[in-house]
Amino acid sequence: MDAGTKFLGIRLREVREKRGLNQRELAELAGSYVSNMSYYESGKRIPSLELFVKIAGVLGVSTDYLLGNTDDEGILLDEEVRSMVRDYQALTPRDRETVYGLIKMLSRYPES
Repeated sequence: MDAGTKFLGIRLREVREKRGLNQRELAELAGSYVSNMSYYESGKRIPSLELFVKIAGVLGVSTDYLLGNTDDEGILLDEEVRSMVRDYQALTPRDRETVYGLIKMLSRYPES
């Protein structure tokens, strides 16, 4: 285990707890297994790039923050937005495309 992997584990646990999630909840939201989260937090394994990005998104922080490249959490999302992201992630790819299209359409006509 190198220092970077250990630091990632420390940050991951710190942010997960700050968000009020346990390892099982984070694993489910990110599409992983609870045993993997335990390995990541202990520094014994590192997640794939795809999973790492999902974890950062679920936690509402930047990947740079989790890696220790910055002390700025980056994407600070409130619970309502995180909930919307989780709901969006649960959609089928086709439904995601539809939702994204609606968002783009609505953003072209902001309320006056």
